[in-house]
Formats: sequence, C-alpha cells, structure tokens
Amino acid sequence: MSSPLRTPLSLVVALALAAPACAIDSDSDSALDTIVVTARKREENVQRVPVAISVLGKDALARQGTYSIAQVAQQAPTLQYTSSNPRNTALTVRGLGVSFGLANDGLEQGVGFYVDGVYNSRPAAAAFDLIDIERVELLRGPQGTLFGKNTTAGALNITTRAPTFSTDGDFEGSVGDHGFIQAKGTLAGALSDSVAGRITFGKSLRDGYTYNTTTAHNVNDQDNLSTRGQLLWNVNDALKLKASADYALQNADCCTQVMWAMAPRCAQPTANTPAWPPS
Repeated sequence: MSSPLRTPLSLVVALALAAPACAIDSDSDSALDTIVVTARKREENVQRVPVAISVLGKDALARQGTYSIAQVAQQAPTLQYTSSNPRNTALTVRGLGVSFGLANDGLEQGVGFYVDGVYNSRPAAAAFDLIDIERVELLRGPQGTLFGKNTTAGALNITTRAPTFSTDGDFEGSVGDHGFIQAKGTLAGALSDSVAGRITFGKSLRDGYTYNTTTAHNVNDQDNLSTRGQLLWNVNDALKLKASADYALQNADCCTQVMWAMAPRCAQPTANTPAWPPS
C-alpha cells in the first residue's frame, strides 16, 4: 500500500501566511484615491500604467510650496536638476541625461521636458517658475515609443490646470527670509456658452545671499515673472480646441560662484599666497 502524502508543516504555515485575509476586486479603486496621469498619451489610473513613474499633484505641490523644477527634484526620486543659468541647465534621471557645463549648448537632451504635451527642446524652460500646475509626472527609463527622441533617460511631463466653465479664482502671497516675496494669482471662467478662459500670473523676488567684494553688494538674487493665458473652445461633443500662450522672464543678478581657494601655481609663493590645501 502506498503511503499517504504528507505536507511539511513549514509549507502549511507559509501557505497560510501568504493567503489573503479577504479578496479585493482588482477592478475597484474605492480603497485608494485615483491618480490620473497621461503617461501613455491618454488619461488613466496611475496604478495601471506599466511605467516607473512618480506623480506630484497640485495639492502636494501646494503643501510643499513648490514653484520650480529645482524643488520638484527634491521630491521626485532619481531626478536631478542642475543649473548655473538658464542656458546651462541639465535634467538627468538615474544619473543619465546630458552633461552639465558651458559646453552642453549643442548637445541633444536625454530627458524630455514637456508642458501640456508640447516638447521644450531647450532645458532653459525648466529654469522658470511653475505656476498653476495640475500635476508633474516623472517617467523613468526610455520613453521614445510615445514621446519620441531625446527621452532615452526619461521624461518630465507637466500638465497645467485647464480652463473651466465655472468661475474659479485664487490668490496666494508668500514671504520669507532673504527678502523673499512671492505673489501668484489665477482667474478662470466661461467667456461664452462654448468658450472658457484661464489666466495666471506669478512674481517671485528674493535678495541675494552672496556678497560681491568688488561691487560691494549681494548677488545671486531672484527676480522671476511668469504669465500664462489659455482658451478652451468646445466646438461640439467630439471636438475641443485649446490655445495656450505663456511668457516668462528672469531678471536676476545671479550665477556667481564663490572662490573657495586658489590652486597651486608654478610661481614662487609669497607671504600673501594662501596656503594649499586650506587648513
């Protein structure tokens, strides 16, 4: 007679621990707030997107006071933002993208920068303020299938808040140290039965925090202006047209680097030559 099949006790315990306590409908999103993204060129739940993605919604951006890509990089893992001035700005994901420095003006980008689906070929656009943003999506890894060239390391997809037919408006003012003052305002509403508009304004000021001994005043200050206007036309139930225009200006006395020490030189040192390395 064959012996009965015996199941090891450890396996029984492992199976019992692995079994779910209750069944959850995979098609139900009631347990979690649904986060809608457009990572695949259509609106869908982020849980169903097979892409390594980080999403910052308008509420999260507002809580953190985020108004620049430099601040987004502090909240989105693996995103690095480096900028000495708008011309020399670099975005990298997982350490990949484009080299940073004065010699990168003619280099193709490795991280695509998109605002409302429009590709910004120069990363200088990432140096301006973010205002009235619906969400920021960081897509890691090659995205050339849907976003095209210059996305071998990933894509930064920014969606602004769209015009609404219901009247909507808000104003925000902020103050901080180093003379920081910021004002942002938005007004949206219907212009007719089929046309809606939205206009946004933002201004940021901050005193410099680096003292220039030659000019005897502080540098590396902040003076940013951002505006955006949008029109939405509901032609019919199947066709909607949206026009958007924006203007941004940076007028800062910035980008000054601080000399830490002088490198060794061939000339004979004198009594006034700083020691190297510094103590």
